[in-house]
Amino acid sequence: MAVVKDNQSMSDVVLQTCGSMEAAAAFCLANNVALSDKPVPGTTLTDVAVVDKGVLYYLATKSVTIGTLANDYVAPAHGLGLQIVLLPAKVGVEVGGTGMGYYNVRLAADPSAFIGIGNLQSAWLTSPANVLKYQTLGSYVATPLGAAVFPSSTTTMQDAFEKYSVPYTTDTELSMMLWDANPTPVKTFTYKDIAGNEVLWRPVVFLKNDSNVVLATLCPTLLVELVSSDESAATIRLTRSVPEIGDAPDGVTLSAMDWVYSGDAGTVDPLDSGNADKLILERGAGLYTLGVIAHFERSGVSLPVAQFSCVIEIL
Repeated sequence: MAVVKDNQSMSDVVLQTCGSMEAAAAFCLANNVALSDKPVPGTTLTDVAVVDKGVLYYLATKSVTIGTLANDYVAPAHGLGLQIVLLPAKVGVEVGGTGMGYYNVRLAADPSAFIGIGNLQSAWLTSPANVLKYQTLGSYVATPLGAAVFPSSTTTMQDAFEKYSVPYTTDTELSMMLWDANPTPVKTFTYKDIAGNEVLWRPVVFLKNDSNVVLATLCPTLLVELVSSDESAATIRLTRSVPEIGDAPDGVTLSAMDWVYSGDAGTVDPLDSGNADKLILERGAGLYTLGVIAHFERSGVSLPVAQFSCVIEIL
């Protein structure tokens, strides 16, 4: 049996008894205690298996008692933590042609690419269904509010995949664009887990207009990090970014990004105060939806926006 000595923390008792902190989990489990507990001197605790006999031999032969606590010891407060509830990670995927003048484009989310504490619901969107509009880039730039046509087929969400048949054109435009046809309340692509949490992935996709090649899928992303916490609140850092424009048609640029969140306003990151793409938020325990909107343009003309969101929990 282990007898707690003066000024010993629970970690000190583990080292004194087992020779290594590798035994901490087993020791705490055997005694129904936590490492953060302050043991009372004279208390008898149950031994567990010795991990490092060499350490115990040294402590015994040198008559060393480990006691790292001062008399004014105060047990550290347990800070709040952060977990990702639902975070989509998706890509645009080209699919083979379906006949003269048509091809399939599938914007896919590998279910294994989702970070989530619950499974995704399948086919939960029934009315209205997620649908896409498509238009050649040149015609959109010339008349941004002009007529847009719908794809020949639309589907609801099925196991995190969306598939559309889109007719290609044979004019001289570099590409066609696909975007969301339902601005509110459903956007492309809205995903929902079994607990009812929803996240959004709304890209602007550029297609080569005479083949089944996806030129570029533009959508922002968001990194969420826990900076610090105490028992009442957590400080988190958001970092937004947009993948390289890459093979998008010439002249397409990122013009601005907007934060999407609720609650108290965020502040600049004190460690990177000149970076507008970082934001510090302080939040208490609860579920929060965080996101970012990206604005693109070509030759000064605004294109459809792209949007991304995720759900986190402070607990």
